[in-house]
Amino acid sequence: MEDSLLQDRLVLFNADGKSTGFLSSGQGIPVGHFCRDDSTGEVQLSTMLDSASRIMGINIYESMKSSFPSVLARDVADAQATLWRQADDELDLLLSLAEEVALLGWDCVKTLDNNNRITLAMKDEGQRTHTTTISLRSGNENEISFVWDLPGDGGHLRAKRGWLRDHYNHFQSLCLKLQNYFSVLDEIDNKCWVLEPEKPSYAVPRRRILLKKFVSLEVELDPTSSQYLKKWKFYGSDRETQQLEEKLGQGIASGKWQKHETPFANLCNLLNLVPPAKKDLKEEDVDIFCGICYSAKVEKEGTLPEKSCDEPSCGKSFHTECLKDWFSTLPASEVRTTFGVAFGKCPYCSSPISVKLIS
Repeated sequence: MEDSLLQDRLVLFNADGKSTGFLSSGQGIPVGHFCRDDSTGEVQLSTMLDSASRIMGINIYESMKSSFPSVLARDVADAQATLWRQADDELDLLLSLAEEVALLGWDCVKTLDNNNRITLAMKDEGQRTHTTTISLRSGNENEISFVWDLPGDGGHLRAKRGWLRDHYNHFQSLCLKLQNYFSVLDEIDNKCWVLEPEKPSYAVPRRRILLKKFVSLEVELDPTSSQYLKKWKFYGSDRETQQLEEKLGQGIASGKWQKHETPFANLCNLLNLVPPAKKDLKEEDVDIFCGICYSAKVEKEGTLPEKSCDEPSCGKSFHTECLKDWFSTLPASEVRTTFGVAFGKCPYCSSPISVKLIS
């Protein structure tokens, strides 16, 4: 390749204050990709330029800061033969990705990192931003995986011309179909104290919300029919949860669940209470720690305490697994098992408490 053809140029786009794009030779062959923070000047480069630094024994990052791109062009020219031999797969991948982005349009791209991951973004009718991140593995063009902030797991994509554009169009179509689902979750997240998941997202249609001290409710929505609850489960003392379960069950059975109302509004009406928002309470007002292991979550299960003592003056919360372990340490005369439920005493106040042995 002639030196005259190695006048490097940048294929740029700008998003969120970052200049991102491909480094390409005069013949349009990508030799790497980069992301530069426009406010700090910090540059992240592809593995190909890291390889060039090792081969030539120089710091290309510093070269870029001082005389970008003229020094880079000379350095790439010096190392081109070695780079071409060592990074054929990387070059093919970058060239293929550049072609796909050109078909889609750079305005859909949010970020492009040096681990062969590209993130696409769109705004829906409610001005909510949704993203899908695609990962490619060099040397295997068929191995394209993706994750997104929509319900359901990600998956794999088939490598064919226009695959990136096809994926984005499918992603965009799903986002537009799920507008009501997003709005329902927004209302729950904004008006309730969401205990789980710790970081709520549209990808998870499940929310465990605080109803009152020692009592919480887990609901799961059907994204395609989000006006109704797909599943629900109350957590807390048997006395409290049984009363609430009866209220909700009877209300739904008698047709009091109103289709024109949101799930949040229906829950407030049927349970005759308004769940507190997190901003209205302090963490010490809510007991989310297990009285046996003293942790909020069991490492294995990753859940908050599910049971609470029925005694109002106690109300201690426990993980079901911790409560089972506690019962196993008691004399047989103090624990009674009937139909898969163990009955024993609260470790704190000795009031009766039970736990299902099989979930």
